[in-house]
Amino acid sequence: MAAVKKFIVVAARSEGTDELALYVTKDSSTWHKAEFGQHRIAEDAYTILESTNYSMQVDVLGSRRINPMGFLFTSNSNGTYFTRNIDHTNRNIWGTVDFEKVSNIQGVYLVNTVTNFEAVDGPKGVEKEVVSQITFDDGRTFQDLNVGKEMLQLHSVSDAQISGRIFSSPAPGIVMGVGNTGKYLKNYDRGDLYVSDDTGVTWTKAEDGPHMYEFGNQGAVLVAIENGRDKSTDKIKYSLDHGKTWLKADLDKKIVPYFLTTVPDSTTLSFLVGGWHGGDDGEFHVSKVDFNGLHERSCGKKDFEEKWPARVDDKGKPSCIMGHKQFYRRRKADAECVIEGEFVDPVPIFEPCECTVADFECDFNFERSEDRQRCMPVEALPMPDGVCKSEKDTFRSSSGWRRIPGNECSGGEDLAKEIDRPCSDNVAPPSGTDIMVEKTNFNARKFREWFYLERGVRGKAETIVMLDDVGDIFLTQDHGKSWAPILEGKTITSIFPNPHYHDRLYFLTGGERVYYTIDNGEHFDFFDAPKPPSDNKLPTLRFHPDFKDWMLWSGLDTKGGRTNIYYTTDRGDNWSTLIRGARKCDYIHREYKDEDKLIICEQYDKEDPETKTLKLLSSDNFFADSTEHYSDILDFATMAEFIIVAQKTEDKQSLKVDASVNGETYAAAEFPKNFQISNQQAYT
Repeated sequence: MAAVKKFIVVAARSEGTDELALYVTKDSSTWHKAEFGQHRIAEDAYTILESTNYSMQVDVLGSRRINPMGFLFTSNSNGTYFTRNIDHTNRNIWGTVDFEKVSNIQGVYLVNTVTNFEAVDGPKGVEKEVVSQITFDDGRTFQDLNVGKEMLQLHSVSDAQISGRIFSSPAPGIVMGVGNTGKYLKNYDRGDLYVSDDTGVTWTKAEDGPHMYEFGNQGAVLVAIENGRDKSTDKIKYSLDHGKTWLKADLDKKIVPYFLTTVPDSTTLSFLVGGWHGGDDGEFHVSKVDFNGLHERSCGKKDFEEKWPARVDDKGKPSCIMGHKQFYRRRKADAECVIEGEFVDPVPIFEPCECTVADFECDFNFERSEDRQRCMPVEALPMPDGVCKSEKDTFRSSSGWRRIPGNECSGGEDLAKEIDRPCSDNVAPPSGTDIMVEKTNFNARKFREWFYLERGVRGKAETIVMLDDVGDIFLTQDHGKSWAPILEGKTITSIFPNPHYHDRLYFLTGGERVYYTIDNGEHFDFFDAPKPPSDNKLPTLRFHPDFKDWMLWSGLDTKGGRTNIYYTTDRGDNWSTLIRGARKCDYIHREYKDEDKLIICEQYDKEDPETKTLKLLSSDNFFADSTEHYSDILDFATMAEFIIVAQKTEDKQSLKVDASVNGETYAAAEFPKNFQISNQQAYT
């Protein structure tokens, strides 16, 4: 559960899937299910971003987790319907998204996106080519950042080098960042410091090299300190004219900077800078930098712009958001003064605008058409009693539009007026009472195997995947009425479902290539395993009960003819050897462990199957080290929380069984006294 501005968001999921349903409320009484169209919301794969009082921003993972990218969605005013605003947003593996609103300015935010997204999301995962963009109209349009005629790319939240907000502060319109000019973003150490005092419309280079930076005295003082990799300095830099010119001051010691900070509201003239002094045997040093000693005069009325426009269009004129233009009283860049007195949050000045289509959103039970030009009903519209006696009649109903709550526009367009709708649009065809039969012929003698995938959160019908005896695979999502071929041209030898997540299937080819779906067959991807499947007739894939991307692979060592076990924690993007010369391994689930890595394996003595002697080993760190429990067993099996081990007696003539509930301590299983078999040969 999370609280974002006026919204409360709750995520819920069903057992056996990681797909989530998000529910949103503004009053804690009435809840609405958030609709994301055809996009799937998975557990640990979405980020709720900084939002406004009239919409929510949610970034949803849309790629492999090892090289993550997302899709940015924006909601309507009650958080019910989300539309996709930006594709291929830059994220890191912890879910942090390169997205930040400019403080105090409505409708302006910066976002980083990935241009080579197809190559990045491929199995080899090339390095991202990241570009920066800015919007001045709440995400309806985006434009590049520019330094003169060159494109500017800025480092953002996913690789932040400073604490707090990355680009802006309560000082209206003053924005700073570290980056470079060119087609895409380069390494941080190759960046320079850039500044804008018009909310990001135009940028200038402030200083060479990467810097930590801060805002003070409501933007009257900008402070920076160079912080390239292991670079030490005894200088701190400051600007009194919105970053146009910079001066230097001495620190008492040379340091490798670790932080530069001030009070959160950026009102003071005092700053703290901390860093390491003196090499390996040095010490951490913190200095206070106080600009009160500048003895600048106090700002007067003539030193302020009384109506500085917070947003301007491409012609430099104030632009509208939420039905008004926004202005601030702001200190002039060339005013040689400091702002004194207690801090008061910048108070915006608003001027109303005429209503346009931008001031309206889709009404309840309506959603945007694909071209985003109309609002279409999502279900049958309610009709007044006594109307629609024939399909040619009409009835008065919502146009599908409503003015966004809180919008202050006046005059102009009024899309929210009721309209006449034909009754034919609201009459469903009769369903009929006859039983319908659909026959599908397959070019095969029999079905080899089939799997049923349960209905997902978005309400689609159950999915069935079927493999026939000639290796063709078919899928249906309408209860068998129609079947579509999938993975055409691929040779599929077997299918493995994930028993813990019911919307996942893995398709083996007999070699290293494995195809899979994680969303009930809507999309397919692949990975390459380290070796072909083992030929020991045991399951090739094993799955962790809690971590959906953790898998074990039984691979055939083509040189030695033995089975090696490999593991992945990122759904096959990367594999590592777990154990060699094994028969099988499996994850063990323990309820009391938050992140359970326990794995139990059967390994042949001396890693040689020719010995025919199996040891039982366990490890909770992917066999960086292991514990041997038994030196000669027949097999082990798991059932619920129990681990059962069949081992040979000392005379090798019979079997005995031990059990464990934690994979660490084993005890002999005792059968009833009136049930004694001297020569035990097998267990079921």
